[in-house]
Amino acid sequence: MKYSKILLSFCLLYLTSLSSYSQVRFGLKLGPNIAYANFKGTGASAYEDFRELLVKYHFEGICILPVNETFKFRLGLGVHAKGHKSVEIVNSINNIVEITPIYLQIPIIASYVNDKFHIGAGPYFSFGLSGKYIIKEEGGGVPSKIIRDGSIVFGNTIDSDLRNLDAGLQLEAGFTIKYDWIISGAYNIGLINFWPAPLADPEGKSGKFNSFSISIGYLFPY
Repeated sequence: MKYSKILLSFCLLYLTSLSSYSQVRFGLKLGPNIAYANFKGTGASAYEDFRELLVKYHFEGICILPVNETFKFRLGLGVHAKGHKSVEIVNSINNIVEITPIYLQIPIIASYVNDKFHIGAGPYFSFGLSGKYIIKEEGGGVPSKIIRDGSIVFGNTIDSDLRNLDAGLQLEAGFTIKYDWIISGAYNIGLINFWPAPLADPEGKSGKFNSFSISIGYLFPY
């Protein structure tokens, strides 16, 4: 319920903003997410020492709200797959841990813009939708073996895997081609501990998702 109210408030702000601008533009963008996580506290080395980049995806609706000729807000509402992967080799066998949460993400970016280039930064807020985790063994001349897998449970209880809410800072830059096409890159820096409180607090565990996104997008005509 709390997250629904936050999302509703954003939508109301979004609709109110539309009435204030005469040259709002809408569009779509998609592309790969190169994701990883940072860990601190108890057990962090088990994740950090064997970390590998995880290639996932995003697709997002965007809205550009002009303030003046060179300053615009870039709002988004989209689906982002993030996560973590670690691979530890023991006796020629790859022990793989992969966590892939999927979030509804809302970035609010303040951007400097000219006819061909934009650069900006701002907060993003993400709400857990679904996801999977898997622990498996591969290689060593033996068949692959799944040790454990399942769906991610979002919440903040002892039975939860990850918190519902993720948030952080997004840095973004890109180019506009022929006024309608966009090629951009963004770096998402996680600022909220994704471990549920019962798992994080007693042991001082901390984990934060980060990702680098490469996007191609299209802005619809006025």
